[in-house]
Amino acid sequence: MNNESQDEKNPVPEEQEAAVSNEQEAATPEEEQQAAPEESAPAAAKMSLEDIEGPEDAIAWLKENAMPMLVGLLIAALAFLGVSYFKHQKKAEAMTAESMLFNSQAASQFTEITTKYPGAPAAPLAELSLASQQFEDGQYDLARNSFATFVQKHPDHSFTAAAVLGQAQCDEAQFKFGDALKGYENFIKSETNSFLFAQAVFGKGRCLEQMGRFDDARAVYEDYIAAHPKDPWTARAETALMYVGKAKRAAQHPAAPAQVTLPPLSSAPTATPLHLNAAAPIQATPAAPAPATPAAPAPTKK
Repeated sequence: MNNESQDEKNPVPEEQEAAVSNEQEAATPEEEQQAAPEESAPAAAKMSLEDIEGPEDAIAWLKENAMPMLVGLLIAALAFLGVSYFKHQKKAEAMTAESMLFNSQAASQFTEITTKYPGAPAAPLAELSLASQQFEDGQYDLARNSFATFVQKHPDHSFTAAAVLGQAQCDEAQFKFGDALKGYENFIKSETNSFLFAQAVFGKGRCLEQMGRFDDARAVYEDYIAAHPKDPWTARAETALMYVGKAKRAAQHPAAPAQVTLPPLSSAPTATPLHLNAAAPIQATPAAPAPATPAAPAPTKK
């Protein structure tokens, strides 16, 4: 009763009720802007593996991604075949190069390996074999260049030390004993654990001998014997000491040239030929007299 009486006392004008209903029905500009993106929203994104919750989702995912999967598998298969062929081809080339290396003896054969199969593991060995063959053929300039090229191209190769020593040996073969001595000394300092260490030591000793430094050469061999008493090269070092001693004595006391004394011309027998050994004088054999021819008989008178 009280509410009804209050409503009767404060009646709402009809115009105000109409305005309120219009405000509720009409959308504000902000609400229109918010509603616009919802109406123009893009299509749903593709389903990912995490969105799969049941068989229907799995079938839908396969329908969407079947073709990309097939393309990816095809590309992967082609890539695998390409890599396999490349590896097989490289393996075949490596085997061919190794076979050629084992059967090569001439410089031209080693050059063929380095030209046809530069990437094969046997190619560096072919380069080193080429330099060694050139050395054996007496082509010391070419051999030295080949050894130097090997060192530049393969500084970390297991046989680089052999190429370094080869350069010193080429200098020694060309009688460049000063350059060879430096090469041997540098090798001895830097390659103390090399299997070619003994060869470098003996090369140093030879160069010192050729330069007339016999005491230094003797010290080289004595030091090697003292440091390597059980080494197979020790016997060779002892032999080298003997030759150094002989060479030193020969240099200090050169032998006088042999002189041949000939007798005076006046006392020399006339029929004796000039020979180094005393030959018996040759006696002239008298010629046999010619048989006498009988005279013809005188003609008789009739």
